[in-house]
Amino acid sequence: MKKIFTLLLIIAAVVLFSQINYSQSVKMNEIYSRGVPGNLDWIEIYNSSGSSIDISNYKIYDSGGQSGSKPKKSFPAGTVIPAYGYTVIVTDTASFPGDLSGFGLSSGGEWVWLADTSGVVIDSIQFAAMATNQSYGRAPDGGPWKLLSTITRGKSNIVLTEILLPQYIQGLNGTNNNRTPYVFRVKIENLLPSATYRFINQIIISADGATTSGAGNPIFINPDSTFTRSTSTSFTTVGQYSEFTTDANGTYVGWFISEPTGNATRFIPGKYVFMRIRMNDGAGGTTAVNWATTQDSVKVINYGTTADPNSGTGIYGRSYAEPKDFIFLYDNVDGTGRPIAGSIVEVDGLSLKPVTSFVPFYRNLVDTVNGAWGTIIPNQLPNGVRRIERRVFGTGEIFTVVNTSADGIWPSGANTVNPLGGLTPIEITITDGPTPVELTSFSAKVVDGKVQLIWTTATETNNRGFEIQRKENEKFVTIGFVQGKINSTSIQNYSFVDNSAVSGKYSYRIKQIDLDGSSNYSNIVDVDLSLPVEFSLSQNYPNPFNPSTTISYKIAKQGLVNLTVYNILGKEVAMLVNEVQSPGKYDVEFNAKNLSSGIYFYKLSTDNFTATKKLTLMK
Repeated sequence: MKKIFTLLLIIAAVVLFSQINYSQSVKMNEIYSRGVPGNLDWIEIYNSSGSSIDISNYKIYDSGGQSGSKPKKSFPAGTVIPAYGYTVIVTDTASFPGDLSGFGLSSGGEWVWLADTSGVVIDSIQFAAMATNQSYGRAPDGGPWKLLSTITRGKSNIVLTEILLPQYIQGLNGTNNNRTPYVFRVKIENLLPSATYRFINQIIISADGATTSGAGNPIFINPDSTFTRSTSTSFTTVGQYSEFTTDANGTYVGWFISEPTGNATRFIPGKYVFMRIRMNDGAGGTTAVNWATTQDSVKVINYGTTADPNSGTGIYGRSYAEPKDFIFLYDNVDGTGRPIAGSIVEVDGLSLKPVTSFVPFYRNLVDTVNGAWGTIIPNQLPNGVRRIERRVFGTGEIFTVVNTSADGIWPSGANTVNPLGGLTPIEITITDGPTPVELTSFSAKVVDGKVQLIWTTATETNNRGFEIQRKENEKFVTIGFVQGKINSTSIQNYSFVDNSAVSGKYSYRIKQIDLDGSSNYSNIVDVDLSLPVEFSLSQNYPNPFNPSTTISYKIAKQGLVNLTVYNILGKEVAMLVNEVQSPGKYDVEFNAKNLSSGIYFYKLSTDNFTATKKLTLMK
């Protein structure tokens, strides 16, 4: 009898323990207390386990339910949360006939509790006051609580923002020997702060579940800036995943590359796919517990020679771009909307020549060729490629000069309008872009109450000169012209003073014009003619950077100004300014192409002010 009693105790303990663990997988995940008619207060519940959980008759309540002054709100029968899934309960209305337990959530914040079927409290939180465009949630899902600037009701609190997501990707359902790398850049928010996550990026379709891994091979861009291609994925084997580290706000911005394979359900020409990044827990875990997916889809096309909407043509080019930078192609000169296609700039340190499943023109004409790039564009492209834009590897910023074509037909004769070349690629020559005139810096500063524009070229080919343009009433107008050097292989320095600018804020750009009339635009620089009332030194932007960054500072009183860059040992590596300057705001371009990756310091010294800040060069 004693043995039977002991066995029953053990069984009961096991059942109780399993129920406790089961319940602890269920958590409140997001709260919205600023409800209005038609969008009432609600609480989202999250299942952090890998199995579905039935939460029928679980109860949720505020202080009224806690004190017994009003009923506790029960989850309706049949409420099942899928693995790593979500359910939302509206708190201030009935959930089913006869339910009288509705309660409104205080907009100023209050305590709420979640209890299981036994009445055991399994989660509680005192949420904070929130604005109408905020919610209070865990970041990431199941993690610490904080105010969220993006309301994600019923889905993951991890927010993925698409920065550069090309519209087309190559694909074929079956044996795919024309694979073409697909590059994109995103921002991922609401992760743990300053945490290192393991990640794997693959490709899904809309029919896939919220935690489906997807298909395709990832080409990882690793923290040390090396590239790794993997045909297998796991969170346990080095090389089959990569890592990134979030900033102090739990945000990561970075590049990703995917290789389309021959997956039969996803890479079907004409189908639309999505980019998915799955992550571990940010604490060394070896399973995926976080997922982030693009909102916009990408259309699958394959190489073909007909005007079919699902067919495309190869395109490749040569450029002066730095290895590991990126090239993006647009069907308009302003770069509005999503790019048509994108590519890594070689040499990236990863050789694809032996991989016969990649498209031949990429292996033979692009891979391991310095400055080369290659991708696929759709055959139905009435505008053609009108903008070739270079993005800097370290920061994602647009390079100083952008190459454009008004009609999609480039100076070399390359015609990108409705191409029908298929596997015979269009060649964009080095004189098409980017870029026959290599503009290495463009900055603006205030000198004696006037705006002075300063720019430098490293090389020039057939360069007639530069139009100086200033934005007025939301349009750029030409205010001057500076003659170019025609052809040059040495560094050339240029400047222009805008004598007509009065007190206020201005935006400038320069239009570089070739002898044949083709042109390219610089990036836009802003300058504030309002005089500062105090000295200040701003953090350089972008940071980290490669190879150029801008250092801004304000001078409140005329005097000798020195701006110097030092390495981590305190040795001077560059003197950027050493002159008497008038009161004003100054922007100085620092080009570190001859320096090694690492941490540096820049110091501003005047008679009345000294300040030092840190910058990071990442090549």
